[in-house]
Amino acid sequence: RESLSALARAKYEASDLAAAESLLVRALDLERRGKGGEELANVLMDLASVYNRQGRFEEAEPCYREGIARDRKTFGDRHPEVAQGLSNYSVFLANVGRLDEAESAEREALSIREEILGSDHPDVHFSLHNLGWILHTKGDIEEAELLMRRVVAARRALYDEPHPHLARSLQVLGVILRTRDDLEGAAAASEESLELARAIYGDRGEPVATALNDLGIVAYLRGNLVAARARFEESLARFRDFLDESHPTVLTLRSNVATLSERMGDFAAAERVYREILEARIEARGADHPDVAMSYRSLGNALRAQGKAEEAVAALGHALVIQTATFGDPHEEVSITRVFLSEALRGAGRYAEAEESARAALAHYESRFEPGHRRIREARSTLGTALAYAGRPDEAIAFLEPELELRLTEHGPESVLVASLRGALGTCYLDLGEPGRARSSLSEALPVLRAAWPETHPTLRRAVADWERLR
Repeated sequence: RESLSALARAKYEASDLAAAESLLVRALDLERRGKGGEELANVLMDLASVYNRQGRFEEAEPCYREGIARDRKTFGDRHPEVAQGLSNYSVFLANVGRLDEAESAEREALSIREEILGSDHPDVHFSLHNLGWILHTKGDIEEAELLMRRVVAARRALYDEPHPHLARSLQVLGVILRTRDDLEGAAAASEESLELARAIYGDRGEPVATALNDLGIVAYLRGNLVAARARFEESLARFRDFLDESHPTVLTLRSNVATLSERMGDFAAAERVYREILEARIEARGADHPDVAMSYRSLGNALRAQGKAEEAVAALGHALVIQTATFGDPHEEVSITRVFLSEALRGAGRYAEAEESARAALAHYESRFEPGHRRIREARSTLGTALAYAGRPDEAIAFLEPELELRLTEHGPESVLVASLRGALGTCYLDLGEPGRARSSLSEALPVLRAAWPETHPTLRRAVADWERLR
């Protein structure tokens, strides 16, 4: 029986989840026909981890709960085995969006481990790592970064050779730094994580696939869409080696590739993929899961780009309701959706609502980030454009002109990010009775917008309409 469990763990580490499951189901059956006890709890926890990675959450949770209950009965509440079960369960809870429960379980595990094992024990590092990820997901980015840097430093000191625990902590640190808009730091952490993962696993396995995806996101945020697509597609291929098409991670990677299609102007293809992923996520995780909100948000943006403004508003509204219920308000994910919702409302001609949504996001960002942060700039641009379309040019220009100068420096004159601001400023100059400035701004914006977007895109439609006003 011990050999079955040990072999299953080896299969799990090699990402052969089907083989691990088969072995553990056999081991569990043997234990249930014996007297149970310590080994039964371990088999339950291992089987729960397999189900969790497969996205079979309804099957995973009873195994976690029974395993923890058996350990409490065997060892008492303040024992490392109980802490291990709680820590594993916290990861599951975070994956299904139950973040407060996840934090509570991990803090209990951390308390037990620090009390029994001391603050420098590797198991304490596990709890700090998990807690850092949970806090990041909840939006407490500063504490998350502090915890993860502590874990990375401790694991560097502990391991002389490439080790999966260090690779994983670097991967999470990269995600946290990306959230803080430190793309250079994020890229460095993700590259090191990938290097370690390849040294350990070769070119296959979940850690390699995850690091490739993270580097794709960094490339996307830097505007390098070709590099981003290559990373995303390589990551998706690696995940498909051991996960089926309905797994949440595969769905996320497909969504990332669809986002690139959207950025490259193929909005109809992106919409089609987003709808497929939305249906799959609702079926797998229920209608109120945060991943479903992400699908609604992506779908809303693709709809908005095609001029389907009210459909976009409805989809983004669904996303906002789910995220507010899951994360609370304010929260970064809620504010990101509010910015996109403002753009959709603007496309629908609902300018007062667009302004309200953008201002709410901006207020939250300004309370959390330093001036000049990417999120603050996005919200200011969105608010400025809403004001421009609402016929309030003086207020709009105060937001738009400074951002235009920054974007010109960062992206150059052929960027669609620059062109969209020039279009909004053209609207402002027209309303102020300055046709010369309007003509100059719109003449530079229109060729770029036409190359990037279909004629149905609301920003392009408005720029064309304003150009007609000049004639």
